[in-house]
Amino acid sequence: DGRPEVGFDVRVGGGLSTQPFLSRRLNVFLLPEQVVEVIRHITEIWRDSPAYREKRHHARFKYLIHDWGVARFRQVLEERLGRTLEDAPADFQEPLDAYRDHVGVHGQKQAGLYYIGAPVLVGRITSAQMKRVADLSRRYGDGQTIRLTNRQNILLLNVPEANVEKVLAALADVGLSVNAHPVRRSVVTCTGIEFCKLAITETKARSRQIVEYLEKRVPLDEPLRLHITGCPNACAQYQIANIGMMGSKTKVDGQIVDAYDILVGGQMGRGATVNHAVLRKVPATECARRLEGLLRGFKKQRKEHESFNEWCARVGDAEIVKLLTDGHANPLAALEDVPVPKVPESDGPVY
Repeated sequence: DGRPEVGFDVRVGGGLSTQPFLSRRLNVFLLPEQVVEVIRHITEIWRDSPAYREKRHHARFKYLIHDWGVARFRQVLEERLGRTLEDAPADFQEPLDAYRDHVGVHGQKQAGLYYIGAPVLVGRITSAQMKRVADLSRRYGDGQTIRLTNRQNILLLNVPEANVEKVLAALADVGLSVNAHPVRRSVVTCTGIEFCKLAITETKARSRQIVEYLEKRVPLDEPLRLHITGCPNACAQYQIANIGMMGSKTKVDGQIVDAYDILVGGQMGRGATVNHAVLRKVPATECARRLEGLLRGFKKQRKEHESFNEWCARVGDAEIVKLLTDGHANPLAALEDVPVPKVPESDGPVY
């Protein structure tokens, strides 16, 4: 009736792991009061589809959507609801792939209050750092609200404006400065072989070494998502990163060593796509130097305001491999490939 309405688009069937799928739009528009009912019926459709639980590795909602397609799924959903869902607006556009790590100082909806996001390198915080964060919340915030983000960073909420600078200085004193290199801010890392029975490689210490190497040698002034995972199960969501690294093995001088596949080009939002491998089985000890070459090439060759993914698409994989390999066509050709252990898709989190 000519009035603007706020509602929700609906996507179904997304999932990463050993076989990634991007979620697909149902092309419906939901009012806020309709959301719970629709999600309940979507969940019940999955519950009532036992064929997808006959094989453990096939027990994923993404496979049902892949097999049925969104048209059939929407039809079944509407039959359960007993009504036709409203179509999404014809001029609907996916949001851009906005980068949100919540690091820094951000105004809250409440007047005069701010939240402060601090980067936690590879998601590991020491007891001393955690005690300081808790103390800062008590002294300068509301004393009870601390949050963690899916980028493995930490947030202090409800900080009055008069206390912001005090919190920033105290965070910097314990190694949680908000003025961090883009790679330190963005890196996401799974737990690796240290605590996971499915992992192929060590991740936390290697990721720290890569970040500390890059932030000293490659100045960057734009966000860059770097995700490092220890096996194909993708707990660190490497397929949707600008640069993804997936653990594998290779042989160097007769010894089997940790290695990583390097992938580029992943993004979400408008034009969403999973990244693709450009170089496989790079020995873990060489990864930091290889990424330095890639990022230096990006800084040198990029056009004004060109993002990393746009640059990758423009210059092509051959140029990216050249930068990753110091100009050699295939520096790993002499290395004997070692089969990567077959890793099952996990049932859930492994601690």
